[in-house]
Amino acid sequence: VDRVSECTIDVWHPARDVLEVASVYIREIGTSEEDRGDIYALDDYPASRVLLSAADGYAVQRITDPEIPPSIHKQLVEWGWRTWIELPLVVDGRSVGLIEMADYTSARRWAQRDIDFCRTIAAQAALAVRNAQLYEDLRSQVDKDPLTGVLNHRAFYERLEQELDRAARSSSRVAVIVVDLDYFKALNDTRGHVAGDQALRRVARAIRSTCRSVDIAGRLGGDEFAVILPATGAEA
Repeated sequence: VDRVSECTIDVWHPARDVLEVASVYIREIGTSEEDRGDIYALDDYPASRVLLSAADGYAVQRITDPEIPPSIHKQLVEWGWRTWIELPLVVDGRSVGLIEMADYTSARRWAQRDIDFCRTIAAQAALAVRNAQLYEDLRSQVDKDPLTGVLNHRAFYERLEQELDRAARSSSRVAVIVVDLDYFKALNDTRGHVAGDQALRRVARAIRSTCRSVDIAGRLGGDEFAVILPATGAEA
């Protein structure tokens, strides 16, 4: 589509009610890595949530629309988007994400032929996203600590490296919390390893329950856990 300046594919995480940026392509520079992994809460984008829930249709936002919410208008100005069209990525009647195509130069209305073509592209992209999700599901099983369900030692340090790289690109900060259990050996010795395993699972659940959607919990080994907190500094 000639007027498209940028195309973004977002993956939907219904349980967390967020969109995660999977891929960004900008016509002038090609694939952009800077935005990959960014998280957007759907509370801030109710129109996108409606599309995802319906698993049908499309939505158009234009910077010239008088009824556009101020928060959306501010975001469009920041991104340099004059208008964009978004469509759900649907597989077997269920949304797996969104595809968004933005025009940097004009806020004119989208032609029906462009909308129809975008729908064709969305159908193809949906299959690719779903296949990628299946692969990631298999990968996550390997990455998880089987006892507690949080990331294992190897996967945690891989994510930490990724978050540090992202923070360096965006000049933001990352905090890391490291936790260990007091008297865990005594618990194992007096009540047995079954009780010890139950304690580890309960601690992991407690940690996950306090995490934000962007935080990453892991088990470093034994009774040691850690949490990565992106975009936080001294307040962590």
